[in-house]
Amino acid sequence: SRGDPQVRAEVVDSVTINSIDGATLSAGITRNGFPTTTVIFTHTLHNTGSSAIAYDLNASSADSTWPPPIVTPATSTVLSPGSSTVITVSVTVPPTATVGTSNSITVTARASGASAVLASATNIVQVGALRAVALEPAREVIALPDQTTVITHTVRNLGFTSDTYTITAVQGDGLSAIATPNQVSLGPGESRDIAVLLTLPPGLPANTSLSSIRISALSQSDSTVSAVIFDQVRVGLITGVALGSPQLRVIPQDATSITFTGLVIENLGNATDTFDITVSGIDSKFRVTVIPDSVTLNGGVSDVGLRVTVYLPPIQPVALRNDLILTATSRRDPTQRSSIRLSLIYLTRQNIFGEPIFIPIMSR
Repeated sequence: SRGDPQVRAEVVDSVTINSIDGATLSAGITRNGFPTTTVIFTHTLHNTGSSAIAYDLNASSADSTWPPPIVTPATSTVLSPGSSTVITVSVTVPPTATVGTSNSITVTARASGASAVLASATNIVQVGALRAVALEPAREVIALPDQTTVITHTVRNLGFTSDTYTITAVQGDGLSAIATPNQVSLGPGESRDIAVLLTLPPGLPANTSLSSIRISALSQSDSTVSAVIFDQVRVGLITGVALGSPQLRVIPQDATSITFTGLVIENLGNATDTFDITVSGIDSKFRVTVIPDSVTLNGGVSDVGLRVTVYLPPIQPVALRNDLILTATSRRDPTQRSSIRLSLIYLTRQNIFGEPIFIPIMSR
């Protein structure tokens, strides 16, 4: 009291400070792992509460088909306020996990014996590599001489980040093999078809096995990331035939037969073939023989040994010109044939009826 300082009153207030439990876990990260391998994550557990406590630690997988993650330790040591410790989470990628997929792993911290979650962090396991590429399929190719064969393949980005790949094709014998396009850019999981243009020179024998084509896709971001396949190449069969030029023969007076010689036949294919030689189109009054009536030639080889003899009828036909068609037909492929015309010309008509015929000369 100001009037009497001896008069006073006092009271004592009591304050009770309750302890607070708290914790933080360092943030989760993303790691890559292959099937059957184990991926390790580490976290820092920090006691942000006001009392010293131990923590129960647990981890769970978003994909129930994965083995349960293992946290070490399952229960931390007692941490005083402000102190921290490091924990690990081990995740085994199952053998059935598909490359290119991912799974979330969540780790939680609780006060030992309590149910409330004080802190959590989520990690991501990506199945496969951060950068990976596939090139498929390897093919067995039948290519034809003097032609360009188109061989298709697919480039696929198996990684978890976009990438650009350089595509190359090399044929072991130095033949022309060109990849198109020679560069592709793909996002994660994307794919694109490419083509290899293989050009063979003419004259290669059928069924010849050539050196393989090496096709590669190389990451432009990481030179250690690539995919390589080999295409096996065999020369395919070509069939074809060509006869030489048409011929014309003048029938001499009193001739009984005419022989066509120097007739060229060429095997345009790349394998041994037999060609049947036939004639058609001439009047039945003429008798014709072909020697030989079949010819066997290796691929690319020609022959001039054909002889066609035409035996003339005793009485000259009405037509002064008579034609026959000489045809060569492949036995390997009967659709492959070649024909030429052989012509006979009478210069006189005196034998047309077996007696002389006089044609008057008329002046203009």
